[in-house]
Amino acid sequence: MGKKIVVEIECDRCTRVEHKQVTGKEKDDDAPILDATFLGEKVVFKDLCGACTDIVTARWTEIAKELTKASPQRDRTKKEVPVVKEVPVVKEISVAKDLHLPKEKSSAPGALHRP
Repeated sequence: MGKKIVVEIECDRCTRVEHKQVTGKEKDDDAPILDATFLGEKVVFKDLCGACTDIVTARWTEIAKELTKASPQRDRTKKEVPVVKEVPVVKEISVAKDLHLPKEKSSAPGALHRP
């Protein structure tokens, strides 16, 4: 039976321990496989097992594809914008208390005097 050189990996996502065969393409540095930050939420994976690699790859591809699509709100020239009618505001009108109107002269009580 032949010998194989393997590397033991503990998955950062599910903590599964997996042995991978050394291919010579591995990096010696400690660079993460995925290092992403969005709105303060940081995700870093240095080692992933086979199942988690497939899941993360599928989700990352799905997110990247959705982000490169045009926004549905981007082309507003072809869509009608609904007109919002505002309700008119009625302001209260006050009459000054010191406003004096000229009194009309009348010959009889309750009768109006007309020139």
